[in-house]
Amino acid sequence: MNQDDINCLRAAESDPRLDVTDQHFIKSLRIFLSTTNTSQATYDAIRSTLIDCYPDDVFLSFGQMKRRVEQLSGVVPISYDMCPDTCVGFTGPLADCNHCPMCGKDRYRSGTQEPHRRFITIPLGPVIQALYGSPETAYKMHYRERAMGDILEYARTHGGKIREYNDTTCGRDYLEAVEGGTIKDYDVLVQLSLDGAQLYRDKDSDCWIFVYIIHNLPPDLRYKKRLVIPAGFIPGPEKMKDGDSFLYPILYHISALQNEGLRVWDASTQSHISRSTPFLFVTADGLAMAMVSGMVGHSGRFGCRLYCGLPGRR
Repeated sequence: MNQDDINCLRAAESDPRLDVTDQHFIKSLRIFLSTTNTSQATYDAIRSTLIDCYPDDVFLSFGQMKRRVEQLSGVVPISYDMCPDTCVGFTGPLADCNHCPMCGKDRYRSGTQEPHRRFITIPLGPVIQALYGSPETAYKMHYRERAMGDILEYARTHGGKIREYNDTTCGRDYLEAVEGGTIKDYDVLVQLSLDGAQLYRDKDSDCWIFVYIIHNLPPDLRYKKRLVIPAGFIPGPEKMKDGDSFLYPILYHISALQNEGLRVWDASTQSHISRSTPFLFVTADGLAMAMVSGMVGHSGRFGCRLYCGLPGRR
């Protein structure tokens, strides 16, 4: 992350860094948000039409809106170089490599420092701060604490039994971690999920998509599209050969948050949360999980999904 973005992350300001009362900004923002499922050309066409009708009114360009939304939310994507054939991402131990260690292809275009290809990750810290920044969403982010209190109280008065097993908060390992103090009230429970996607039915456009699912939110909300948070995008059509190198920036950022703590402004209580540590678990289907766990995958000779001496990559 850029140092300015890190400073904003540490500061956790309670007030927006832009004038959100400006009518022209609100107009541009509403059009920008209403066209998120369309192309940039749609936004530009609407902007051009309105400027023709009202030439004296300010209407921000697409690029200006992107920068202002980044300033308003604090969520800024980060790009990293990758192998032209999607073998590895040049991160972590491979950050200084000029050639792919698997296929040998050059990282940069001939005679330049311009990479052939890049992939994108979305840092989790600013996303958590943004979720707590709205009074409505911040209240919903406290669902896990409320549910946890009800479950533990019922268990104490009913011989350790639980009324209903209906969510992540009902798991024994989770409840023991809460009672033991490993997971605290203001911690954020995050699921990282990944899978391959074919964007067009008749074209080679396979890519890999990572998403965050926030388990502090109620189950009827956390899986809604607007609250499933993008974590990263890796272009295809080739498959990743070293998944760890693409996961590295995401895990490095989360590790930094766990080590330093994340300061959050909670709009529902109008106070700062001094430390909010994300706890992460990873989910994927059989194909994708093999890349994460190092196991042989669903088509291996020994197709067991349990840790029972299964021969694998490691």
